[in-house]
Amino acid sequence: MVAPVFLQPNHMGEFDELVGLLDKERITAIIGPRRVGKTMLMYQLIDHLLQSGIRKENILFVSMDDPLIARDCDCGRSSEDNNRRVS
Repeated sequence: MVAPVFLQPNHMGEFDELVGLLDKERITAIIGPRRVGKTMLMYQLIDHLLQSGIRKENILFVSMDDPLIARDCDCGRSSEDNNRRVS
């Protein structure tokens, strides 16, 4: 169950589009600038899946803000930033 604090009373506009993509058997990436609602949208989608009977073991959510992932990821960094990391 997704904690209610992570759910908004109204679904975001993209929610219905994402739900429609679930049957396409494709990988879908949610990308965009920070603080636009990507994580909130994912929590809504996860809640929808759980309410639809999908087992939690069959749901994968990866937050790229997690320090352990961001440390080893080149996500959004310029090549100049990456060169500094290697040096």
